[in-house]
Amino acid sequence: MSLLKIVVYCGSEFYIEKQCVNSDYFITANGTATLEFAKEIMNQLKLHSEEKIQKWYVFNKNGFYEK
Repeated sequence: MSLLKIVVYCGSEFYIEKQCVNSDYFITANGTATLEFAKEIMNQLKLHSEEKIQKWYVFNKNGFYEK
C-alpha cells in the first residue's frame, strides 16, 4: 500500500507572488514572512500610526533605525 497522495492545486490563477497579502479582512503570508504578516495585522487593527508600524518593521527587518 502506498502512502503517496497526489494533490492538484486548482487556484493558480488567483496566486499572488508576494510575501504577505492583505485583502480587506483576510491576511495571509508564507512561512518566511513573519514580520510582514505582523505588520499587516497591526495596520489592519490600527494599533499604532502607519508611520510607527513602518519604523517598527524596518528596525526588526534591518536591525537598526533608518535616519
